[in-house]
Parts: sequence; C-alpha cells; structure tokens
Amino acid sequence: RARSHQVLSVIHRVIGDEGGCLTQAILCLQHLPPEAPSWMRAVHVTTLGTALLITRSVPEGQAYMRQALDLAEAAGRPDLHMMVLNNLAFGLYLAGEQAEALAATEDMLTLHRRCGGTLFAHYRDTLARVRMLSGDLVGAEEALIDVVTDPYGICVNEADGLAACLVTLAEIQRLTERVPQAQATLDWCRALADARGLVTCSPAVTREQARLFASQGEYRQAYEELCRYLEAFERLVGSQRTVRAQVVHALYQVEQTAQELDQFRELAWRDPLTGLHNRRRVDEELPVLVARAAQQDRPFSVALFDLDHFKQVNDRWSHQVGDAVLQRIA
Repeated sequence: RARSHQVLSVIHRVIGDEGGCLTQAILCLQHLPPEAPSWMRAVHVTTLGTALLITRSVPEGQAYMRQALDLAEAAGRPDLHMMVLNNLAFGLYLAGEQAEALAATEDMLTLHRRCGGTLFAHYRDTLARVRMLSGDLVGAEEALIDVVTDPYGICVNEADGLAACLVTLAEIQRLTERVPQAQATLDWCRALADARGLVTCSPAVTREQARLFASQGEYRQAYEELCRYLEAFERLVGSQRTVRAQVVHALYQVEQTAQELDQFRELAWRDPLTGLHNRRRVDEELPVLVARAAQQDRPFSVALFDLDHFKQVNDRWSHQVGDAVLQRIA
C-alpha cells in the first residue's frame, strides 16, 4: 500500500495536481512499515520531500530531502543518492531558490565524478534549468549536449526525457538569439510529443513557440500560438480531472481489497469451532513478538496446556459433546 501511494503521488505530480501529489506522498509514508530497509524509506521520504517542495513548502521539503540523503548514503546506493539530489535541485528550481538549487546540482556533479553512473536526461534537464536560472546559458546548453547528440542512447530512460530537454534547449536558443535553431528544436519536440502522446509536453512546446514568435516581433502569430497554448492547457486540465476520478476509484478499490484481505486473513487465522487463533497465526505472529521482546530486553512467556483424556469424552459422550467441551474451555 505504501508503494501504491508513492506511485500515485508521482502520477499526480506528472499531471500537475500538486495537492493530490502531496496527499498521496503523506499516505505513502504513513503506510510504510517501520522495519522497511533504508533504501526503501529513502524513496518514500523523497516522494514527500518533493511534494512539499513543489507546493512551495521549502523548509519542510528540504528537511525531508536531507533525511532521504542520509538514508540513501546509509544504504550505499549512489543511484538513489543521485535521484534524491535531482529531485531536491528541481524542487528548489521551481521554488525560485537559485543559490540552493545551484548547490544541489554541484553535489550531483560531485557524486557523478566520484561514483560514475549515467546522468539521465531528466538529471541533465535539471542541471540546465538551474544554470539558466543563474544566468549561465552556455553551461545550461552544455548539460544537454549528450542527450541531443544521442537522443536514443542510454541517457534517455523515460518517454518524456528527450522532449523535456528539447523544450529547455529551444528556450536557451531563443535567449541567445538563435531563432532558426530554436524553431528547428521546437519542430522536433512537437513531432516527438505528437508521436508519443506526451500531452503534458505539448503545452510547453506551444508556449515556447509563442515566446519565440514574440521575440521576432511576430505578435499575431504569437497571439495565435498563445490561444493554442490555452486550448492545450484546458485539454490538459480536463484530462487531469479524468485521471483524478480514476485515481479516486482506484484508491477505493485498493481500500476495499485491503479490507477483504484483512477479513480473509482473520478467517484463516481462527479456528471455526472455538474462535481461537490457530497454528497459522502462531507461526506468523510468535517470531515477531519474540523478536520485539528481545529488542526491548524484556521477558517473554508462552503457556501451553493440554486436555487430559479428551478422547474419552468423544468416545463416551460423542463428538458433539466433545465439541461443546472445547468451546466451553476456549
């Protein structure tokens, strides 16, 4: 259930539903078992930290991200460490925290130089966006070179990774007054978004196209493109409502399934005659209780008792009477 809420939080973030993203992130951490390993806890803590950052709760988000970084380091997982740093940097970028976002990207590069691995497209897009925020357009473009020159290589591990980098590159090209290159990049990105059905990417392409027209003084085209952007945005909002409804339905089904599982588990754990918990329950619960007592350094006792000569009750008075004796003793 914790994992399900974690995935739902990511889905809400992708479709732009910040409130839903935060709600699911809180639930994912609430449902995480206390004995979960550090790498798993790092993923769920990162989900909540990211949700807080994108909802502009910056100090709280940073606190959870620091906790996630400690967990990732304790787990010995550089790839997880990199993911947390990327989410931290991008969340700070969205919040306009330039200096802290830049520091997080420097930590990303330091970790990459020390541990190697792949700087995926989304990580490179974060590096580029943060450098743009600080006015370093040359450094921003350099961060995207490997993705653009090898668009189907190992760097691009998610469907919208290349498209996100192309939108960022087009913006850099516009800001550096390379209009033909910016237009070619946008055309490439639009074709990619249409081919892959990247509905969340299309509005970003249209908005950048409007800005590109405006930068050339072509205000009519900019206005028309802006209208298309608003139409695309409204369609996106409509699709978000549909997804929200589907998510609510899915959550209801998850809750119903959980209740049914609890009922089935209880039925499997109880003897139908006496109503007492059976051997299956003992096998599942006793090791946990013993371990907990050992951790708390306190004594733990188990009492066993037997019914002497019970067979004689069944033989002399019938099994029906024997059942009644068992129920009374239970």
